[in-house]
Amino acid sequence: MRNDEGRPGDPTAGTTRRRVVTVVGTALAFGVLAALIKGHGYGVRDTVGNLSTPWLLVAFAAGLQTRSARRGAVLGLAATVTALLGFYLAVAVTTDDQLPTLGEHLAHVLRENRRWLFSGLVSGPVVGAFGAWVRQRARDVATAVAVVTGLLLVAEPFVIVAARLVPGWRQVVHWTLDPGPYLAEAVLGVLILVITWRRGRCPDTPVPGSREPIPPGRGRGPRWCSRSRPDRPGAGSAR
Repeated sequence: MRNDEGRPGDPTAGTTRRRVVTVVGTALAFGVLAALIKGHGYGVRDTVGNLSTPWLLVAFAAGLQTRSARRGAVLGLAATVTALLGFYLAVAVTTDDQLPTLGEHLAHVLRENRRWLFSGLVSGPVVGAFGAWVRQRARDVATAVAVVTGLLLVAEPFVIVAARLVPGWRQVVHWTLDPGPYLAEAVLGVLILVITWRRGRCPDTPVPGSREPIPPGRGRGPRWCSRSRPDRPGAGSAR
């Protein structure tokens, strides 16, 4: 049985450390890149830089590195906090608010955005633990990840629309000035879900040259399925 706890002296400890370094490094790079994309203006760049789904996927991907919900929560928290610090560090470096030092500027930025820091302290562990649960429970992890990603992409635009309609929520999502990125996000999510669904509908392709019997009713998949089984053994392997 595989052990991913990374105890001292355990041969998997080095792998675990590399995973942690990779998770933290990737999260930091994501946070800096998101800040640079967002910039300091309004419109499309501001909206893209403030999309929530990528931040949730950072914690989700971190949690996928383990099968333990506890460790997934820790990795999700570490990834989210690191990404947020990278984001606000880039903001502090690239803006000028007349403060004398970078440290004071960073402290000011973090103080002004503490709402999102506190939100990350909740979302990071929850989504990270969920990622670990998916890895442990899903029969096909890749398919499960695709479904979760698609659902998150589709869900955010609906949440934004609801937030614009519910009294008091409008101030929370004050940056939603351009609907284009949200529309593109929803389309991408639907596309991912449709592709995943269609692949799930396709019968499994037998290994070339195998004598695996074809189950009843599985002679041919839908017309759009490129992985359909041949009608009879050997029919799909013309020489």
